[in-house]
Amino acid sequence: MTEQKGENSNTDSTRGLLEQARAALAMGFMSRSHEAFSRQKIEQAQALVRKILAQDPEHKEARSLLKEIERASGARREEQKQRGRDQAKASAAAHNSEVSALGADPTLIVRDSRRGKAWRILGWAGLAALLLGVSLWALHLKQQRSKQESKPPLDVASQILIAKSNLSQRRHDQAIEIAQAIVSVSPGNSEAQAILSEAQKQKQQAKIDILMVEAQNLRSQSRLEDANQTIQKVLDIDPAYQPALAVRSQIEAETAASKSKEEQDSQIQLWLANADTFLTAGKLPEARSEIRKIERLRPDAPQLELLRKRLNAQTAGAARNQQKEQQAAEQKQKTIGDLSRRAEELFRQGKYVEDRGIIEQWLASAPLSTDAQSLHARTLEALAALKTYDACLAAKDYEGALGAVLRLEKGSPSDPNIAELRRRAELRNADAKATLSVYHLGDPGVLILDDRQLGTGGEVEKKVVKAGRHKIEVKGSSGKQASREIVFLDGQDLTMVYDLTTAELRPITAADRDAINRRRQPEDIHRFPVEHLHGFLKGKCTGDLLISSVRVDYKSRERQHDFSLPLRHLKLIVKDEKLDFKQLLGDNHYQFRARDPIQASSIKNLWRDLQRTGK
Repeated sequence: MTEQKGENSNTDSTRGLLEQARAALAMGFMSRSHEAFSRQKIEQAQALVRKILAQDPEHKEARSLLKEIERASGARREEQKQRGRDQAKASAAAHNSEVSALGADPTLIVRDSRRGKAWRILGWAGLAALLLGVSLWALHLKQQRSKQESKPPLDVASQILIAKSNLSQRRHDQAIEIAQAIVSVSPGNSEAQAILSEAQKQKQQAKIDILMVEAQNLRSQSRLEDANQTIQKVLDIDPAYQPALAVRSQIEAETAASKSKEEQDSQIQLWLANADTFLTAGKLPEARSEIRKIERLRPDAPQLELLRKRLNAQTAGAARNQQKEQQAAEQKQKTIGDLSRRAEELFRQGKYVEDRGIIEQWLASAPLSTDAQSLHARTLEALAALKTYDACLAAKDYEGALGAVLRLEKGSPSDPNIAELRRRAELRNADAKATLSVYHLGDPGVLILDDRQLGTGGEVEKKVVKAGRHKIEVKGSSGKQASREIVFLDGQDLTMVYDLTTAELRPITAADRDAINRRRQPEDIHRFPVEHLHGFLKGKCTGDLLISSVRVDYKSRERQHDFSLPLRHLKLIVKDEKLDFKQLLGDNHYQFRARDPIQASSIKNLWRDLQRTGK
C-alpha cells in the first residue's frame, strides 16, 4: 500500500512538472510569435501559435493572436495579388508598345553587320559596367569594415540593461550575444557573466521543456519507444534531470510489464546491476530511476530494500555535502564582501600600504573582480605619487613635489593627507632660494629674467632668485636671442654661459671658465703691419692687423675696410706671405699680404698657440 502511494506521489510530481513545462513552453512560443509578427514574419508567427494550440486548444491568448495573424496574412495575400495584376498590365502595355514600334518601322528587324558591331560594343560596355560595379562594391565593403573597426567603445552599462530586458522577455539568443560581447571586452564583469550563465541555463531549460512535452505526447499515443528516444535527448543535455529520469523509468517499466517472466527477470537483474553501478559512482538521480523501475515491475525483489537504504544514506550524505559547500560559498562571499569594504575604507583614509595587502587578499579570493583590479591599480598609482613626492622633497624640488600632490589628488581626492602634503611643500617652496650667475662667451647681450632686465654688461653674478620655475632670455643687438626655462632647486648655485652667435644658452663647463678667465686678464695684443687685398682689380690698402686671445681687428687709414671679429669665429690659412681669414659661420673672406714670409710664419705660429690654449 505504501509503495502504491509512493508511486502515485511520484506520478503526481511528474505530472506537475510537465504542466509547468507546458506553461513555460507556451509562454516562450507566445513571446517568439509576437516578435515574429512584429517583424512581418507571418508564416513563422502562425506556426508558433499553432504549436501552442496543439497542446492547449482553448488557449485564449493564442487563439486571439492567431486571428490577428490570419487577418494580416489575408491582407498580405490580397496585396500580393493586386501587385501581380499591376505588373501583368504593365508588361502587356510594354509588349503592345514594342509590337507597334516594330510594325511602324519594319527596317528594325533587318540584320546587318552594323547591328552585330553595335551588340559587341554593348557587350563590352556591359562588362566594363560589371567590373566597375564589383570595384565599387569592394570599396563599399572596405568602408563598412573601416566603420566597424572605428566604432565607439562598448557602453557596458546600457548593454547590461538591454541584456537583462532580453532575458526577462525570454529572448535568450539576444541576451547571450550581448553578454558575450560584454565579457569579451570586460572579462571580470560579474554581472555580464551572471546574465550569460542564466540565459544559457534558461535556453537549455526551454529546449528540455519542448522535448519533455514531445515525449509526453508520444507516450500518450502509446509510442513508447519514440518517447524513450526523446527522453534520451533530454538526458543528453542534462544526464541528472530528474523529471526525465522519472518518465523514462515509467516508460521502461511499462514496456517491461508486457514481456514474459523470463524477460522481466533478465530486465530486473540489469536494473539491479545498473542501480548498484550508479550508487557506487555517486550518480544518485540515475540510481533512483533504476530503483523506481524495479519497484514498479517487481516491488518484492529481495535486493530492493538494500538498494533503498544505500540510496537514502548517500542522498543524506550528498545533502550534507551540498550544505557544506553552500556554507563555504556563503562564507567566501562574506569574506570577499568584508575585504572589499575594508579595502575601500583604507583607500579613503589614505592608508595605501595597508590597503595594498587587503586588496591582494581580495584578488586571491576573487581574481576576476573588476572592482578589486581597479582599486589595486588606483592604490599603486597613489603609492607611486607619494614616492615621487618624497623624492622631490629630498632633492629640494618643491615644484615637483606639488605636482606629485596634484597627481595623488586626481586619483584619490578623498585622501585626508593631501592638504598637509601640499602645505609642507608650499612652506618649503616659499623659503627656498637659489643663486644664478650668467656670463657671455662672445659679444654681450641683454639678460632678462622672467621679463625683467637682469645685471649689467650682459652678465650677472650670484643673483639670489626664488626657487621654482624661471625663464632666462638673452637678446643681442643684431636680433639674435636665446632662451631657456629652468627649475631652480632650494640651495642650488647655477652658473650659465651664452653665445649669441650660435643662439646658445647652457650650463658652464671647465673650458668656458678658462676662456672667461683669460678674457678678464689684460689682453696681449699683437700688431702686424699688413696690406689688405680688396680683390681682383679692386686695389689694396695698408693698415695694422691686431690679434689677441679674444679678437682679430684690422685698422686702416681707409675706415670702410676696418673690421673686428671674435677670434673663435675665424679660421686662418697661410700660404707664403698671403693670409686668408675665413668666417666659420659664413662665406666672408678677409685676405692680407704680410711684409714677408717670415712675418707670415710668425702670424701662423701665434694663431696656432692661441688655438691650442683655447679661444
